Amino acid sequence: MMRNEIVLEKIKQVIELLDNIDEMIDTQSIEIQNADLQLSDLYHIIENNELSDIASINIVKKIHELRKIRRSLNNEHEIENTYNTHKSKLAGKDTRQFLLHEVYKTVKSLGSQYKNRILTDEDVQEILEPKKKRGRPPKEKVNEGED
Repeated sequence: MMRNEIVLEKIKQVIELLDNIDEMIDTQSIEIQNADLQLSDLYHIIENNELSDIASINIVKKIHELRKIRRSLNNEHEIENTYNTHKSKLAGKDTRQFLLHEVYKTVKSLGSQYKNRILTDEDVQEILEPKKKRGRPPKEKVNEGED
């Protein structure tokens, strides 16, 4: 294979890789929207129905699962935004490493802990580990006429 054929083949490979990245970016927003719509459905189930303890647990588990998926998708979205912002740096040999550096900076910032907007740490602690009431549980009432 001649050098010009090798270069042409490499250019085709690079274009295919860049097209794959762009396609991933395009479908990612649809995936976030899908997770949002599922969460909305669950919120409406909570709003419009009296839920048993089991149903409540099942819904919370599903919300937890969807929030984890959505967080992952949003992290990907941040990386993709950084790529889109700096992809013009791919054109110059001297600037390509800057693109990679910016993506690494974004990845590093994604690991930061969420800070509550309204709830205090104490509020969260009470939700996660409620204080148990002291004393004996109330006796069950027996209906008259039942043996």
